[in-house]
Amino acid sequence: MSYFSDEYPLQQSCYRLEDLRKANFAPDLTIEVLNGQKVYAHRIILAARIPALQESLANPDTSLSWSSYSQSAVEALLEYVYTGRASISQENAQNLLQMAKFLHMDTLEDWCIQFLVESINLACLSNLWLLSQDTASDIMQDTCLSVMRRIFDDFVSTDLFASLSAEALLQLIDNDDLRVSKEEAVLQAVLSWVTRDQEETSKGEQKPRVDNLHQLLPAIRWTEIPDESRKKLCGNPFIKANPKCLAFLETVNAWIDKHTEFGDEACPFTPYPRSKGEELCLVVGPRKTLDEPLWTIEAYNPVSGQSQVVGSMKHRFDSAIVEQSGSLYVIGGWDEHSRCRSVEVFNPMTATFASAAPMNFERSCHGAAAVGHNKIVVCGGENEVGPVRSCELLNTRLGTWTPIPDMRRGVQRHCVTALADGRVFVIGGSTETMDHAADVVYCNLAVKTDLGSMNSNDFWMEAAPLNVARHSHAAAVVSDRIVVVGGFDLVSGYTNTVEMLTPPSRPGDLGQWTKLSRFSPGQNAPSLTVCSSHPIAFGEGGKAFVLGPRQAAKLSVCSQIRAERQQVSPPPHTS
Repeated sequence: MSYFSDEYPLQQSCYRLEDLRKANFAPDLTIEVLNGQKVYAHRIILAARIPALQESLANPDTSLSWSSYSQSAVEALLEYVYTGRASISQENAQNLLQMAKFLHMDTLEDWCIQFLVESINLACLSNLWLLSQDTASDIMQDTCLSVMRRIFDDFVSTDLFASLSAEALLQLIDNDDLRVSKEEAVLQAVLSWVTRDQEETSKGEQKPRVDNLHQLLPAIRWTEIPDESRKKLCGNPFIKANPKCLAFLETVNAWIDKHTEFGDEACPFTPYPRSKGEELCLVVGPRKTLDEPLWTIEAYNPVSGQSQVVGSMKHRFDSAIVEQSGSLYVIGGWDEHSRCRSVEVFNPMTATFASAAPMNFERSCHGAAAVGHNKIVVCGGENEVGPVRSCELLNTRLGTWTPIPDMRRGVQRHCVTALADGRVFVIGGSTETMDHAADVVYCNLAVKTDLGSMNSNDFWMEAAPLNVARHSHAAAVVSDRIVVVGGFDLVSGYTNTVEMLTPPSRPGDLGQWTKLSRFSPGQNAPSLTVCSSHPIAFGEGGKAFVLGPRQAAKLSVCSQIRAERQQVSPPPHTS
C-alpha cells in the first residue's frame, strides 16, 4: 500500500467529511459498482471535487452506474474525493487508474501511474501493457517497453510479444538499450512475429504482417549480422513476397559491400552496435596522423575498451565539437587553409552530416558548450589579429546566432563548460601576454535579461583562478563540479595535473579549486567526458583512462570533445 496526498488536503479543513460518508450520514447519491453492490455518497461533494460529474449530478433523481469497477477501487476514489489523500494498492491501482482517466482526475491518474510503474515486474507486465494501451499512458508504455528490452531474449517467446502491434514492435527494437545476446536474435524475432499471419489494425481489419516488415528491417543493426546470413536472407519467403523488403535488403548489402569506412552517402540503417547496457562515447579526430584528409567518428565503449567507426568528416583543426540533443556540432576551426565560421551537424543515428547556421565570426581555437536542451555557447578563440573576446549563442531549434557580451579580454585554447543551472565558465587559455592563463570567468545564461543591454563587467564575473595556469587542456562537468585535466602549463610543457572547481555558491563567492591525483606522466588529455560521475580522459595515440575509481556503469554521451592539433601555430598557407 502506498499513500499520496494533495499539497493542501481537504481533510485538514474538513476532517469529518470521510467519517460522515463511511457512516452513511444523509447520503443523496447511490453508486452501483461491480457485482451489483452499492456505495453511497453526497451529490454536492462529488460535483465540487469531480467537475466531469457536474452535469450528470445536476438532476437530483440520478444515480451513478460504475458497474465495471470494484467496490474497493470506488471506495479508494471516494476516500480521495473526501480527504485529498489516496491509498493505492496492487488490488485497486488498475481500476483506480481507469476511473481517474474516465473522470479526468489528472492528479489521481498520475499517482496511479507512478505506483504501477514503480512496482512493475515480469508477472504483471502483460496486464500493465494492456492497461497502458487502454489508458493511453505514455509513461507506463515506455516503462513496459524498457522492461521488455531488458529481458528481450526471454520475452520473445511470450504470448505478449506475439501480440504486439507493428508500431509497438518497432518501438521495442529500434533502441540502443535493447539487451540482446546477438543481433541475429532481433532479426529472428522479427521474422517469428511475421509468421503470426494476421494482426488487427486499428479499424479491426485483417492485414498481413508481412506488409509491415519493410518498416521493421531498418531497425536491425545490419553490420552486426554475419555476411553469409545477411545475403541468404534475400531468399527468405517473407522478403521475396514483399518488393519493398527485397529492395531494402539489396540496398543494405550493396552499401555494406561498398563502404569499408563511412563516407558521405547516407546509411540506410543504424550503423553502430547496440550499447548492451552502456551508452557509448563518440570520439572525433584523426586515426593516425594529423595531416589525414579525413577524421573519423568512433563509438567507444570504455567498459570493453573497444570502438567502432560510425562516421567520417573532413579534418577541421582547432574546431569546437559539442554534443547537443543527441547530435554533434562541429563549429568553426580551420577549413583547408583558412579559418571558417561554418557549422556541421553529425547525426549518429543516420551517420550523416548536415549544415547548420554559420557563426557570425570566423574563429579557431575557441571553446564551446551545450546550454540547456537547445543552445550552444561559443566563447573567444583566435582570428588573424590574435585572441578574441567575442561570444555568441546558437539556438539549435531556431537555427539563429545571437551575440552576447564580450569577455573582458581575448582568450584562445581555453575550455568552456556549462552547469545545469545555466552558468557558463571560461577556464584558462592563452592571451596575448600569457599573463592570464589561470583566469576563470563565468556568466549566467539562465537569467532572463536583454543580453544586448549589458556590459562585459556586469555580465562576466570572476571565479577562483586555476592552481596551474594552462592552455589546450580539457574540462567536463561532474555532478555539480568542474574537472580540468592536462594541457600545457607555462613551465614544463605537458602537464598531467588534475583539479576540480567547486563553483561559487553566492554573490561575491569565487568558488574553490581542489588538486586531484595526477594521471600517467607523459600523457596529454586533449578531451574529457564523464562515466557515471567519473571523468574519462582521452589521451593522444588512442589511449583512454578513468580519473578516479573504475566502475562498470552507464556512460553519458560525450558532453564535449575538443579537436586539438599538436602545433600551437596555425597551419601554414600555401600558394
